[in-house]
Amino acid sequence: MLTSLLLLISPALAQEPAPPIPLRVEDVVRLVQENGPSIRQAQLSALSANGGVREAQGAFDPVFFTDVTYSYLEQPLSGFMSAVPGLGDQSESTVVSASQGIRGMLQSGATYSLSLKEDDSSFNYLPEDQANASLNFSFTQPLLRGGWGLTNTQSVETARIAQQKSRTGIQLAHEESVQAAVNSYWDLALALEDADVKAFGLRMAEELRDVTQARFQVGAVAEVEVVQTEADIASRTDALLTADNAVQKAQDGLRLAILGLESAGDWEQGFLPVSALPEAVRVDLSWKDAFQEALQFRSSLKQLRLDVEQANLNWKVALDNTKPKLDFITTGNSYSQSERWQQSVHPIWNFDFPGYSAGIVFEIPLGNDQYRGAVTRTRYA
Repeated sequence: MLTSLLLLISPALAQEPAPPIPLRVEDVVRLVQENGPSIRQAQLSALSANGGVREAQGAFDPVFFTDVTYSYLEQPLSGFMSAVPGLGDQSESTVVSASQGIRGMLQSGATYSLSLKEDDSSFNYLPEDQANASLNFSFTQPLLRGGWGLTNTQSVETARIAQQKSRTGIQLAHEESVQAAVNSYWDLALALEDADVKAFGLRMAEELRDVTQARFQVGAVAEVEVVQTEADIASRTDALLTADNAVQKAQDGLRLAILGLESAGDWEQGFLPVSALPEAVRVDLSWKDAFQEALQFRSSLKQLRLDVEQANLNWKVALDNTKPKLDFITTGNSYSQSERWQQSVHPIWNFDFPGYSAGIVFEIPLGNDQYRGAVTRTRYA
């Protein structure tokens, strides 16, 4: 009656658990490489790092810019302008201006800009419209702090180090995940064998109790021996429960290693190890050879070397930043004017009215503690 009630309340209780899937150790290696969470995460991190390299390189992409502005202005006339016949008591102006060009930064730290600017103006106090056009160029090159590539390419080099580290992370995730999955496989095999041994021991204890009980009934043994067999059964039952719990923990460990665990059903799937234990193989390898092999190929050491490379880069940049700021700045332009803006653009290419400038900018913080402190921090890092 109670069983029927439970089945009505929860139909899931009526379902038989899925039989365990026979699993070879080779299958474990394949499944963990396909579904291992750490491996999938490392692969996604590598894709992210690839995007970081492209993002950092984008800082040197030239930028095209353009803008158009229309403005209208009315204001009262004053001074001698108010005495000009026909102007009235106010002035009106209309200006349409536009600019377009390219600007960007070089890996040497230099910034540049090349632009074309035009404006078309009309004023009620001038008989004709006026159009201006200018070709403008500017270039700034840091000569000390922030110049010649080291500081400006730091973000790119950092992104590349992160890319190499993420690729090494994939290899490390494969090594650790496969090893952990294989360990979980043999842990499950051991737990199942141990549970079978515990179950066999419990059956033997129950048989011994039955025999002892029969002997007690005919007076061949004392009652205390029957009690001892009951105590032994209780102890073996506890050991079997512990072994069964170890089996479930081992099943969970293997599930975590080789399944995607994207559905609740994955947690109900059991596995049955069927691979035979590998034979012991003697390998003649000295610890010195093993040490050299580890130094060359261990992924964790490769990642640490990349960490040192990143720290060394940060230190070099900090040293470079202790220099004073000394920038070379130059500008140039070509100017033309006409009644209409279409006619004012063409003459600027002849450079009939050129202009240019060149100069030096120098600055250094008194004490320079910010950059010297950065040197100390990055050096010990």
